[in-house]
Amino acid sequence: GGGVWLVSIYLDRDGLEVDLRNEGEDWQLEFRPGAPEVMDLGRAVSAKELLDPSLERNVAPPPASPLHPLSQEAVTIAIDPREFELYIPEWEPMLPARRPDNSLLAKAEAPSLYAVDGYRQVYTESPLERSQQIGLYRMGTTYLELGLHREALYYLDELAKREGSWDPEVIHLLRSQAAISMGNWEAARERCALALEAGAREERVLECLGVVSLATAEPSPTATARALAANTGRPEALLLAGQLLQLDNRHREAEPLLRLASSKLEGTLKREALLNLGDALFAHGDIPGAREAWRYVGTDGELGDILYLRQHMTHLVEQGPREWAGAVPKLYIEAKKRDRAGAEAGYLLAQIAEALGDTAGAAEHLASLLDRQSWIVEFSDVPERLWRIISRRLSLLQRQGRSLEQVAFYRDYYRTKLRGFVDDTTQLEGVAAAYEELGLYGYALNVQREVFTIHSQQEVENIPSLLHLVRLYVRTGRPQEALETTAYMRRIRGFSEARAPVAIYEGRSYEALEDFEKAKASYEVAMANPAFRMEAVGRLALMHAGEDRCAEALPGLQELAAALPGQAPDDILDGRVHIALARCLLAEGRPEEALAAAADGAGRSDDELHKRYATYLAAIAAREAGSPVEPMYQDALESYDDLWASLGQEAVDDAQFEKELRARLE
Repeated sequence: GGGVWLVSIYLDRDGLEVDLRNEGEDWQLEFRPGAPEVMDLGRAVSAKELLDPSLERNVAPPPASPLHPLSQEAVTIAIDPREFELYIPEWEPMLPARRPDNSLLAKAEAPSLYAVDGYRQVYTESPLERSQQIGLYRMGTTYLELGLHREALYYLDELAKREGSWDPEVIHLLRSQAAISMGNWEAARERCALALEAGAREERVLECLGVVSLATAEPSPTATARALAANTGRPEALLLAGQLLQLDNRHREAEPLLRLASSKLEGTLKREALLNLGDALFAHGDIPGAREAWRYVGTDGELGDILYLRQHMTHLVEQGPREWAGAVPKLYIEAKKRDRAGAEAGYLLAQIAEALGDTAGAAEHLASLLDRQSWIVEFSDVPERLWRIISRRLSLLQRQGRSLEQVAFYRDYYRTKLRGFVDDTTQLEGVAAAYEELGLYGYALNVQREVFTIHSQQEVENIPSLLHLVRLYVRTGRPQEALETTAYMRRIRGFSEARAPVAIYEGRSYEALEDFEKAKASYEVAMANPAFRMEAVGRLALMHAGEDRCAEALPGLQELAAALPGQAPDDILDGRVHIALARCLLAEGRPEEALAAAADGAGRSDDELHKRYATYLAAIAAREAGSPVEPMYQDALESYDDLWASLGQEAVDDAQFEKELRARLE
């Protein structure tokens, strides 16, 4: 239609060269071959598409850098989502003509609880539906201005339930703002969707979803940021979009948005935008550009402290690892602060320690961050990095057989906050086994219960892990918990493979609860499996012996006493079997065999009490058998001043008394 267009194109990166090409009525710009690769910005989706739960997050790989700032999933300094103020259009309801509703519902010059009392009076006393609705609106907005967000959400939600002439876009956005200020992200997301359904403008709904995404990473931060950037020019929204892109490691894409936002914002938000811009430039290696952005942040307050750490970090990167150790003392001082700057310093210390091969030092700094400043670092890569270090170190110590160091490292640095990052529990189960090897069964149980918790969160059902848990319940004297766990295991697919060991543990648990009939039934189930038959026979025989049912116990005890090492667990081959066998053989009037069994029991027992008991039984059996070794066992008994020595002497006295009594009676 006539006229001339003059277009100026500015390229903000060195090395970019373009050609202008004409195709008919179209003009196209193309990058010349060999020019730096330009990112594909992707398509900006709509707010409706963002609300689709099937929309996937697309996270870019983190930039390679020897040191980098503490990141909230890549955002170093982020707007507090709960304090973000949505852009909500002004709306003033038409007041009713009825008095006193008219005067009571007029907007107060300043929000106050006194004004709320007047609004509430109309809401509760007026017969007019319109007056009641305006009362709800006034109470909701006033409470919102006063920072009483829960109350604001309650009255605004009540208003949304009523049909009326109120502006649905405004009401739903106000409800979203109240939910955002409370940190109730699911409610905020629902009200963003309602605002869209009510006809709210796209950019306003996108801001609402952007704040939710910054807090929860749902909907997709990258998709939300691109939609925001395509639909809004509000500087606060541009800063939000830039931070959302950084959340997914898209620093280059965030850079122009942050640059534009920093040029339009004022005050703290401007300083935050400049810090983010510097971080984006630093992430892709533009250290001079980062320094230039940080130069305008200023040195006041916490942001000034963080700026100092940024400058220190860039200096360390330029110096190289050989000089890093010299920075540790200053960073230690900074890390003692319980604020964001302290967290940044602690994170730098952890990176330096890990780079210099000090695994324990890196774990210590990261664990301290989780303990002292969890509110800052829990959504950063601190938990993931700490678990990676712990997992790697525990694996090494386990392979080297250093059980004591293995459990000490776990004790010092593992935290329950790491559960969500444990993708493989092998190292934790190794720690439980190490505690068990050291005889610390209670500690082993605690670790194995942690493994069970992680598996439950992952919806994983692991039969070997559950068997380990049951075994530790039995070893620590918790039969009821053991039985509850085996009952749970029976509902799991693949349980049949564990039927025999489960029957053993159930038998031991029922024994501990003195339910001997169920214990016997469990052991009989285990006997059907050749791999567990010997243990089941032995435990059943020991149970019968403990009930003085020696006729039933003797066959099993004799079979078990003849077993080779490894054919049955050590805890029933430690001399107890031979002691029980000796006691039953004595009761059955077979002292010669009882003497041999008791002698074996005394030699096999590590426990001093069991050893003394076996010696006592040997002395009794030798006396009843008329064996020449009786004095030897009697002397062994009398060499101690204990219960068994006294019982042994009583047995001698009783035998002498009976001998003299028979002589007199004859």
